[in-house]
Amino acid sequence: MSYTALGGLNLQTKSSIGAWRLKNIALAPARGAFLALIRLNVWGLAKLFSIKLFFVSDAVTATQSPPNMWWDLQAKMRNGWWNLGGSWDSFVKAVNAGKNKKAKLFFLAPKQIRERFKAQGISGYQSKGIGAVDPATVTAVTLATGIIASLTPLIMLIVNQSNLKKDLANRESETEAAREEAALNRQFELDRLEKGSGSSDFSLTDYTGKLTTAGYGAIGVGVLGLLFIGTALKNKKKNKK
Repeated sequence: MSYTALGGLNLQTKSSIGAWRLKNIALAPARGAFLALIRLNVWGLAKLFSIKLFFVSDAVTATQSPPNMWWDLQAKMRNGWWNLGGSWDSFVKAVNAGKNKKAKLFFLAPKQIRERFKAQGISGYQSKGIGAVDPATVTAVTLATGIIASLTPLIMLIVNQSNLKKDLANRESETEAAREEAALNRQFELDRLEKGSGSSDFSLTDYTGKLTTAGYGAIGVGVLGLLFIGTALKNKKKNKK
């Protein structure tokens, strides 16, 4: 499987809307196939993405460190997916659809990704062999080759930031209350996206209307700095009166 099918993928900045439109059409079949793999949680992608690219709980966030906080990795994926002509809304919906399904078919992963799984104790093969695999899934892997190739460096980074056996099995660091809160927040975000608020919009509040860690991470440190400076100036003016 080629890892240079689409060349180096820019994960740092977004391309122009014109370039996006061209990729949106040209890469539609490959992107659709990749989203199908996520919805099926093939290679545990949906589960890993849900943990590593989105807010889960404060306890999980506390286990991460710069430059690989969930919002750092999400920013890379947002840029990469845009540069592949994708819609972030569609990506989020695919993750939500597959995150609770059993991870499967690690032996179908490209060699570089499969080796990362093996290093963390996840078998690259299964005893039943490839004949037991749904042909549609094999077809999806084949169609998604270019997308997988472009995202391989980021996928490997996410895998390296994971304790795979623990992450794919459960989320032991979350309390029941944290899981419930995270589920409500994720559903709130999904509902917001489905109502058409726009793929580039960010929600700073949770389902209760409270400003969240997710909100802080989503809008970025730079924008937050401006907000805090503006608030400080307003307070300073009030104090002078």
